[in-house]
Amino acid sequence: MSRSGEPETSVQESARPSLLLRAAMLVPLWAAVVIGVLIMIAALPGRASKWDYSIYYSSALALREGMNPYTTDLTPLARSRGFDLGKINHATDPPTFVMCFVPLTLLAPRRGFYVWTAINALSFLLALILLLRWTPGLGGDARLAIAAIAILFPPVIEHLAWGQNKMLVLLMFVLMLRWMERGRDAAAGLMLAFATLLRAFPFLLVGYLLLMKRWRVFAYTMAGLAGGGLVTLALVGVGRSFSFLLAPGYLTRQWAQALPGNIALGTSVSRMFWYFFGVHLGVILDWTRRAAAWAAELALLALTVKATVARPSNEDPDGRLFALWIMAAILISPTSWFYYLVLLAIPMVKLSAAAANGRASRRALWAGVASYLAAWLYFAAVDMHSQQLALHPNTLVWRVGASPVGLLAYLSLYWFATDPGSADPERARRAASIGQLRTRAAAGRS
Repeated sequence: MSRSGEPETSVQESARPSLLLRAAMLVPLWAAVVIGVLIMIAALPGRASKWDYSIYYSSALALREGMNPYTTDLTPLARSRGFDLGKINHATDPPTFVMCFVPLTLLAPRRGFYVWTAINALSFLLALILLLRWTPGLGGDARLAIAAIAILFPPVIEHLAWGQNKMLVLLMFVLMLRWMERGRDAAAGLMLAFATLLRAFPFLLVGYLLLMKRWRVFAYTMAGLAGGGLVTLALVGVGRSFSFLLAPGYLTRQWAQALPGNIALGTSVSRMFWYFFGVHLGVILDWTRRAAAWAAELALLALTVKATVARPSNEDPDGRLFALWIMAAILISPTSWFYYLVLLAIPMVKLSAAAANGRASRRALWAGVASYLAAWLYFAAVDMHSQQLALHPNTLVWRVGASPVGLLAYLSLYWFATDPGSADPERARRAASIGQLRTRAAAGRS
């Protein structure tokens, strides 16, 4: 008998499933992570001259040399550095981001690419570590499994391959959520302001702050936007800063909306019109397409607002509404890409912890699982064969693209935010019993 009065055999028996789980799940998962990282490292040199890093570098270099990157054809400058810009020959990023990228142009292009990739990878890993550390209700094995699953999420792979920047935003959101939970309103508001100045689409989370009556966070966000905006105007220049208004026109051209990796809700609706009625729509059909896209975006925003105001209090356990507003911002943005979904690392951890402790509905959990599997299906069936499928752009698989991944993720987060806290009381009791047994086992060994 142990000190707790429980038979030693029961403690040993309860430990065996944990050891089996570690062997059956953790070893293959982390082996896959290691293999994936090695493949990524081998592939990175070939991406050093490609989108999107090439656009960032060329835009920042043009700014540093006194040009207006939003109105100047960047192709000659890019070619002089060995870059291939393709159809995107102007800056498309907010002026604050272009300004912040300038220091990397002091490095040679290839060296700058490796530094930029390291910044993104470290931001993602730090965000994941902080999420797992700050999320209660997860055991050691569960944390390791979720970490591996998050790293293997296809948008993470694609993000690094494209040299993108959303991993920085992920880290900012993780810090913002934590600071709001801890009552550090000034830091949270200024972080949202900085994320908005860098990427624009996070501005939609101001709606979350207003509906949740987080007045101090909102005030500091507005102050940060004003201060950061003035700094940008002073350093970049008024004319060049306001030239960013041309960027949405570059980003929403038909060829960009037609690509299957564009998961913005408006572009998803447009691709369905082009599939059923052809690319060259008449005036009436084209206006119908636009109206349908706007209606879909308004409906999604209305659902998000409804879920927020329906909360019985201003609290947001597990950051459920926060994650929902992030997903809404992604889908309502004029253009959003598959790699934006690295931001789902937040609900991936939060939903997993809630489900493990019986505080999430089954349909929220299974919709999340379906979104994850759909991401792998898109990545394997479409993304890895995009060159071949591009020869047949009118196929349904091309037009649907990655849109189901984002829609399923939104559906999961909507149910996560609106469903009762525990859809399975018996599962919650079992989870509590297992936790008590493990505590007793630890006390018996001490």
